[in-house]
Amino acid sequence: MELSAVFNIVYYFFDLIRSFISFIVENTILRGRPDLANSFSSAITLLITVTAIYILLVFVTAAKKAIGIVLLIGWALLILSLILAGFGI
Repeated sequence: MELSAVFNIVYYFFDLIRSFISFIVENTILRGRPDLANSFSSAITLLITVTAIYILLVFVTAAKKAIGIVLLIGWALLILSLILAGFGI
């Protein structure tokens, strides 16, 4: 798949979410000022996207620490097993 096709798909979903948020904001919070809904929906969509990326990075960082602990324990047990096998225990 070409890079431009990926960007088009991402833009399509981004625009779809923005339109949905614009519809919600226009019919609820800004009922008296529907012309402002488009501006606010773009900002809300951008902040939602950045927040989602931030949450994913937080989870990846937490998973990285957990995997590091598992690797450390695994290597320690492997080295201990090799040493014990060397002594014939």
